[in-house]
Amino acid sequence: MNLINIKRKPHSIKKIIKKSFLFFINDQWKSFFYYLITELLNNSSKFRIFNFLTIKICPICEYSSNSFHHLSNHRSISWNSACTNCDSRSRHRGLFFLYRKYISNKPHKKVLHFAPEIIFSSLFIETKKYYFTTDLFMKNVNYPKEDIQNLSFKDASFDMILCNHVLEHVKSDTKAFSEISRILKKKGIAIITIPGNWRNKTTISQNPIYHNGHYRHYGLDVENLMKKKFKKVNKINMYKYNGKLYAIKKLEFAYICEK
Repeated sequence: MNLINIKRKPHSIKKIIKKSFLFFINDQWKSFFYYLITELLNNSSKFRIFNFLTIKICPICEYSSNSFHHLSNHRSISWNSACTNCDSRSRHRGLFFLYRKYISNKPHKKVLHFAPEIIFSSLFIETKKYYFTTDLFMKNVNYPKEDIQNLSFKDASFDMILCNHVLEHVKSDTKAFSEISRILKKKGIAIITIPGNWRNKTTISQNPIYHNGHYRHYGLDVENLMKKKFKKVNKINMYKYNGKLYAIKKLEFAYICEK
């Protein structure tokens, strides 16, 4: 059991008014509308009976509730997105099962984790000798100041690479995919997740200044880019891990890329 306790709280009324006003004066009507709805629901328990009556359980911290924290952006509302206790998101709860599967199958393989999330720390306790972390900005990692577009590691250095919502933050995801493939050993795998609209065929480029540091919002064409860099690409819908119970989105995909 992971005892992480972050406690995500609803925004205060003062913050809701301030943020809503910013959306309003900037003509960001969809963001304004979605944000107002989610925060009103997060703040008002009397509305929860109309939202999601079934119990939700976080497999990472084992917290349960009739509703998790709802989040939104300019595109949509993400219902039951953040665990109220540990702040895990849908992708984290899906990856919990996926990581556990591959770690148990290959406990002595050398793993490199980009931008490691603290909520996964308990998963790697038994394999700590073979588990390494890295990031461009984080200091408390094994290999700090590593740019995924230009890594310092030697070819074929790792058996497994974990990369969760990183590639949308870099200018060249093509270089990043190449580097991930380069440092993987033969038959090694990379478990990659990225944000996108999986009903759209094409990736949309965007200005990171206005989109939370994201250079792009992916479409199905990203699979063609992956297939150029890896021998096999297997798309996993993590909703299969009892998504209704664990609040995993119906289109929450992870890519298993084998060199």
